[in-house]
Amino acid sequence: MHMHGGENIVEKAFPATTMKRFSCPGESGKVIRMDCNARQQLISIGRTKVLEYTYFWRDQLSNTMPKPVVEILDIHGNILNSGIQYELPEKRILCARSQYDGSVIILEDGILQEKRFLKAKRRIEIENIHFGTEIRVMQGLDLVWSVRYERKLREVISNDFELVKRLKSFDGRLIPIPHELGAVFNQLENYPKVKMWLYKKIREGYMAEGAFCYFKQFVTKMQSGR
Repeated sequence: MHMHGGENIVEKAFPATTMKRFSCPGESGKVIRMDCNARQQLISIGRTKVLEYTYFWRDQLSNTMPKPVVEILDIHGNILNSGIQYELPEKRILCARSQYDGSVIILEDGILQEKRFLKAKRRIEIENIHFGTEIRVMQGLDLVWSVRYERKLREVISNDFELVKRLKSFDGRLIPIPHELGAVFNQLENYPKVKMWLYKKIREGYMAEGAFCYFKQFVTKMQSGR
């Protein structure tokens, strides 16, 4: 609610509910945010007595629209389900088609990368999908389809152990730690043992040349989602 005029106006809610008040720069008004959780909610304003009131009544809508039709397909035309997926689509490509205009939001590890316009009844392709990719299909402000590609936890744990074992097996000529390795440190959240090994090597300042080459190959595969 936006209230303006009269600084001594007091607002009350029955039944009581959480209310937050925000001032409006440049004017004497304020914005009030309240949670209407009850089926019936009365909001009143006044000084010593009620000057105005609004009565809210929650009821079932008499008419509701069906959920819009959205199809997400692989390259063979098979319809894919939303939710968490542990296998990447073939050739890492998806096709999206919608009944109405909308948008496709693409995130990488929770960070927005791209937002595409989805025109009604026209197909668009989403490429270069890898683990950590999340795709959301929106109709207006409604999320109607989404998918997130994740590695299986057991596979990650197994890979983490085997990678460290392999990295520790290299010996021979030592080389200085390149600065580029520090940039991938925060990308190893799913590989705590590898992260700990890298941290130790960065502090020492050197690592085996063979370990560096092997680790660089691992980082390239991880970033490409393979």
